[in-house]
Amino acid sequence: MKRLTRRLKKELLTRTLSVMPKPARDRYLRTHVNLDYAPSPDLKFKLAQTKDELEQAFRLLHEAYVASGSMKPHPSGMRITPYHALPGTSVLIAKSGDQVIATLSVFRMSPFGIPVSKAFDVSHLLKAGIRFAELSSLTVADAYKKDQRELLFGLLKYVYEYTTRYFGIDMKLIVIKPFRRFFYESLLHFESLDDRVVKNYAFSNGATVVAKYLDLRKAPALYKASYSHYPDRQNLFKYFVETKLDNFEFPERNFNTISDPAMTPELLSYFFWEKTSIVREMSEIERRVLSNLYPKSSYQLVLGRNKPDPRLSADRIEERGDVKCPAKIISHNNFPLEVRDVSHHGLMGFTSTTLSCKDRLSIAVEVGPGKISQLQAIVRWTSGLGHYGFEIVEADAEWTSLVAAATCSLLVSK
Repeated sequence: MKRLTRRLKKELLTRTLSVMPKPARDRYLRTHVNLDYAPSPDLKFKLAQTKDELEQAFRLLHEAYVASGSMKPHPSGMRITPYHALPGTSVLIAKSGDQVIATLSVFRMSPFGIPVSKAFDVSHLLKAGIRFAELSSLTVADAYKKDQRELLFGLLKYVYEYTTRYFGIDMKLIVIKPFRRFFYESLLHFESLDDRVVKNYAFSNGATVVAKYLDLRKAPALYKASYSHYPDRQNLFKYFVETKLDNFEFPERNFNTISDPAMTPELLSYFFWEKTSIVREMSEIERRVLSNLYPKSSYQLVLGRNKPDPRLSADRIEERGDVKCPAKIISHNNFPLEVRDVSHHGLMGFTSTTLSCKDRLSIAVEVGPGKISQLQAIVRWTSGLGHYGFEIVEADAEWTSLVAAATCSLLVSK
């Protein structure tokens, strides 16, 4: 009954908002924001890192998705997707004591793709060199849905800080049911990715959805312009950008790494073999992509179910780690380069200058705060869209430390 009442209220509000002029709609929604700058010390926002935290988050998702008709019940009682297996995915949670009471997943674009890329055109973002991720599965436990001041906006602030400071992306994408669009447009400044409405979105059991985006590079200025004249309790610029909350726990960063993979071999086996059949149901191409992302033999035993493919062994494929390192091509008049993934013997970067294959370059890379690595590298491939692959022929200790920091998290059991 409570769910039905909430749904009817949402439908009535959506109809009302849809006929309002945009300035009036924006003003109405913004004046109904009520922010909490001093949430309870018992409330914590963090990354899900343990088996218990991940399982609670996946069970919370399952309950919400089944109730809304966005998925059919699963025997595990959890909603787990192939994207949750990827090292470029982070599961964000809010906890009250030991209980997970809200969650949101962030899927960075990878060779696996992301859900939005299966239904909407993102090629223009890739061509522009924009690094993006999808926010997915925002869910709040039923008992806490009324507490938007602390919980919902706290989680939105946490994901804003995490994606801008730690996750290395330029843009956030979301796929939502149309009635939710006004919240994201009027309050958070999301814009339409395109004007299409997809009426059979497979990731949500055939739901009707639209896609939106927020350019994080422009977000602070947008929030400042929209909210600076509002009182503190409605000022999302002060809340998101200027305020620090003691309730937030973020990963430590000594280097410019951007991934916080949670799936150890044990957890990968538990969630994707024992509780679900996700790995078994993957296509050969999908499983090979996943194997390339986890080349260590301990992962191969899980992904190959004790039949590791020698073509994908750690001796044949280097571990790579996602980073966001500003760099300069010294031999090309210090032209800017953004290093995006690294290994001991190679790197991939994006630049707007034109390079030629077999060029040998001197590159200075900021691997961490105050830490510069000097490299000699040879261009080995180009995408034609500004992305280049380099073979490293000379490196230093700083580079070795960066690569170790970017890849060691795949070896740690939690």
